[in-house]
Amino acid sequence: LIQPYLENAVIHGISAKSGKGSISTRFSLNENGLLLCEIEDNGVGRKEAMELKAKAGIVHQSMAMSITKERLELFNRKSKIPISVSIIDLTDNNNDPCGTKIILTMPLKEII
Repeated sequence: LIQPYLENAVIHGISAKSGKGSISTRFSLNENGLLLCEIEDNGVGRKEAMELKAKAGIVHQSMAMSITKERLELFNRKSKIPISVSIIDLTDNNNDPCGTKIILTMPLKEII
């Protein structure tokens, strides 16, 4: 489940960035016993990544995110506690894009 999000961070966020890029992945349990997976990059952000793709004339439509969405929907139909995904556009003090953060929240007992 996390592979497409990591891949997007590399391809769309970090590779378009000038300078050093970084990606962090953290796993933790929240107070409800749910597994949190946080993926954070310091890339160019989703808006600039889309603009760069458009300027370059790239028309390739990736299937990874739609396949991941389908997987989540299938899992969530059978699960008592659904997997949720939050996508947060990060900004700096000047409100300029400075990366993306993904938070996956999932029931640990049901995914093992």
